[in-house]
Parts: sequence; C-alpha cells; structure tokens
Amino acid sequence: MISAASDPRMREQGARIMRKITWSVIGLCWMWVGCAEKKEVVKVAPQVTTRAVQPEEIYNQAVAALQAGKLEEATAKLQQAIGKWNKEPRRLADAYYNLGVIAMKRRDWDTARRHLAKVVELQPTHRDALLNLGVVLKEKHDYQAAIKHYQQALKKVPRDALVMNNLIMLYRLSKQYKQAEKTGHLLLARAPNNVEAYKNMTLIYYDQGKYKMAELLCINAGKMLEKKRQQDPKVKDDPGIYANLGMIYLKLGKTKKALAQFHKALEVDPSHRDALLNIGAIAHRFRDYATCQKVYQKVLDRHPDDITALRGLAYAVYGSGKAKEAIALFEKVVKKAPEDKRAVYILGDIYYTFLHDYQKAIQYFNRYRAAMGRALAKDDPVHNRLQAAQAKLQMATQLKKEEEEARRREEQKRRKALKKSQAESPAQKKEGQEKLREMLKGQEGKEGQEEQEKTGQSGSSDEQGAPADDKQKSGQADSQKEPQPVSSKKEKKGEEAGSRKPATPDQAGSKDDKAQPVKKPPASEPTTDKPKDDKKEKGK
Repeated sequence: MISAASDPRMREQGARIMRKITWSVIGLCWMWVGCAEKKEVVKVAPQVTTRAVQPEEIYNQAVAALQAGKLEEATAKLQQAIGKWNKEPRRLADAYYNLGVIAMKRRDWDTARRHLAKVVELQPTHRDALLNLGVVLKEKHDYQAAIKHYQQALKKVPRDALVMNNLIMLYRLSKQYKQAEKTGHLLLARAPNNVEAYKNMTLIYYDQGKYKMAELLCINAGKMLEKKRQQDPKVKDDPGIYANLGMIYLKLGKTKKALAQFHKALEVDPSHRDALLNIGAIAHRFRDYATCQKVYQKVLDRHPDDITALRGLAYAVYGSGKAKEAIALFEKVVKKAPEDKRAVYILGDIYYTFLHDYQKAIQYFNRYRAAMGRALAKDDPVHNRLQAAQAKLQMATQLKKEEEEARRREEQKRRKALKKSQAESPAQKKEGQEKLREMLKGQEGKEGQEEQEKTGQSGSSDEQGAPADDKQKSGQADSQKEPQPVSSKKEKKGEEAGSRKPATPDQAGSKDDKAQPVKKPPASEPTTDKPKDDKKEKGK
C-alpha cells in the first residue's frame, strides 16, 4: 500500500486542493468586508481650557481705554479690577486714582474728591493723589481747604517742589501775598533752577501791580527753561512764559511787544487759550473785529463753555454791525453768566433798535434795572430807552387795534351786502342791473359832450394863433430867462439871502404877451403850489 506522503502526485494534488480552499476562504472574506455596514465616525470635541482673566490684565485694559479717551469702558474695567483686588491696598490705590482722574476729566469734582481721598486713605504718601486732591479743591474755589491740604501734604512728602508750587499758587489766589512770597523764596533757595517757581513769583508781583519786578522774574524763567532745553533737548518750550510776559507788557503800555509775545506763545501751542484771548482783546481795542471773531472762535472750538471767549465773540459780532446775529450769542452769555448786566442791556437795545420788538426790549431793560439795583444812576440811558419802548409799544398796540377794527367793519359791510344780495328777488336784481346800465349810458353821454366842447375850444384858439396853453408856456419860458437886475439895495440884499422877489410881467417878457408870469417861491421856502389841472386851464 502506497502512502500519500510517499506519492508525489498525491502530494501535488493535495496542495492544489489546499490552494483552492485558501483562495475560496479569501474570496469569502472580501465579500463579507464589502457588504459590511459602514460605521459612523464620532468626532470628539477638543477640550477648551478656560483661563481666568487676571485683575492685572483687566487693569491694563482700563489704562489703555483711559489713554484712548474711552472713559466709560475704562470706568467699567477699573471697577471690575477693584472687585478682584480686595486685599491689595497698593493696587487698589492705583485703581481708585485712575477713577479720580476720569472724574476730573468729566469735571465731576465731588466724585473726583471722593476717589482721591480713598487713594490717600489706602496709601498716605501717594504724591499724585495728594496733588490732584488739592487741584480739585482749588477748582471748587475752596482755597482755604486746599491750602490746609497742601500744608498737611508737605508733612507726608517734605520739600516736594510740585506741592510747594501749588501752595504758592493758592496763596496768590487767596491774596495772601506775603505767605506766597515767603514760600516762593524758600523753594528757590532749595531749587534755584525751578522754572515753575519763577513763573509763580512772576504772577505774585503781577497781581500786586509790581510789573517791572514781574517782568524781571518772567525773563529769568525763560532763561532757566532755555538752559534746561540745552541740557536736554526733550524738554519742551513753555508757551505760558511768553503769554505771561505779554500780559506784563500790556500793563506797561507796550502793546507791540505784548502782541509779539502772544504770537510766540501760539508758535509753541497754536491753541493756547490765554494768548488767543489777549490777541482778541487787543484786536477789539483797535476795532479789528475780523481778528476778534477768528481767535475767539478758535478758543470756543477747543473750550465750548469758555465764557470769556463767548462774551468776546458776541461783542465782536455786534461791533461789526451784525446785531441780529449777535442776539443768539448774547443770549448764551446771559444764560451762562446772569450777572453780566452789560450783556442784558445790549440785548434790550438790539431788540429796540434793530428788531423793533418793544415787548422783549422792555423785558431786558427791566431786567437790567433790577440787576443794577441801587447802583443804577439817574442819568443811565436805560431810563429813556425804557420810556421810549413803552410809548412805542402802546402806539403799536393802538394801531393794531384800529386796523383790526377797520377789518372788522369791512367784513361786516361785506356780509351785509352779501346777505342783502341773497335776499333780493330776481325782479329786484333785474331792476338793479337796468339802473346800472342807465347810469353807465348817462356817463358815456356826458363824456362825449365834454369832448365836443373841448374840440370847439381848440378850433377857436387856432384862429387866434397859438393855443392858450402854448402862450402860457411861452410866458413861463420867458419868465425863466435872466431877470432884469434890481436897482434897490434892499432887493439886492434879499437876492443874496435867497429871497428875491418874483419878476414882473414887464421884466419877464413882452408887453404884448398876455401870459401870466410864473411866480416862483423864495429859494429858502418849500414850494406849496399844487400842480394845475390841465382841463381847467384850457377851459378858461
């Protein structure tokens, strides 16, 4: 018996069978894979890691918004940062300080004072908060409280130049000149090159009328600043020094020098308020109203609530002859500064003189009188103006009543005639129309008769030669020729005085000329003769 393992043919046949089986299995597997159901791929969302925003980042965003002028956004972020910095006094102080700065930009002095006081409470030596708190008190015109505050601040930040300069300014504003000079000399002894100290000392002597001393100190301030600029090119020029020197020159009567200094200030800062206002004042003095309007408007573009610029613009427009345009400006002045009595009077004068609105004129004149009170002089022009305005208002009221009465009567007549016409019967209307036609025919016949009479008179005058009217014209022409000289001395004197007697017929023309002489009135008297009626002249 032969085994399959020893027979080569058997082994080959078995291998073929195995290969077939293998390929069959592989084919079945491919068929199963192709027919298998597709599974949906599930995408897993990536995990988002939320990072807590740090209060420092919020604070930096607030500072950036503040620098960009976005005050609302800056306020919200600062308050958010304050909520996260409950137990960090230094950072809380910085946040409250910036809230105080925002309130100062809004001129909300009470809010600014509250925030800055909180800063000083958290950090007593916060120099900027100490400075700004004094500025807030100064803006509220509480000079004594500001002085006391800076005196206390010098105990916390001794010999601080900025605090001392602000204290000098407050002494000057409260007219404590001796204390101001003492503090100024003390500061200059410690800081001889302090430009602000020289500027403050300049104003102290200026306010006291010591203009020569003020001029010297102001020039020294400019020299000190120039030295600093030479040492450090980053130091900017100060337009305030030029403006102060210009004001001193104005007081010394040196207008040209003053104007030059104001223009120097504008070269450094084209929108410098004091320089622009002083240029406007000088221009107004010389009636240069165009320049006045230009500089005052420039100030108002930058500072819309500036009452000095608004008042100057109102007077400049009024002075240039534009009284009606000045009304709105003066009304703004009176609204912002009710104590401006002169503006109130001018408003009354404009309504009286230019608009003839006597009712409003009376209102402003009475308001002016009330504002003046006992200081109103007996010879003040408002008395005559008010009396004249009241009289004219009464006349205008009476005239209006008369006109209304005339219109009322005319309307009554019209209605009465209409009512009568509507009440008439057709026969009455026809009778009225017949009467009207007869009246028109009679008028036409009368006019024809008059025309025939004129034609007959014209023919008779042709037979005599020239028409009577022509003769009269001829006589008039002759009478207008050179008259014969008058021999009487009295008459000569009368001629020289412009009251010469009229020429006689013998002097005016020919004896045969039947025309009457034209009597001229004396040159010194108005002509009262009415023009002659042509029809009557021809009928004579």
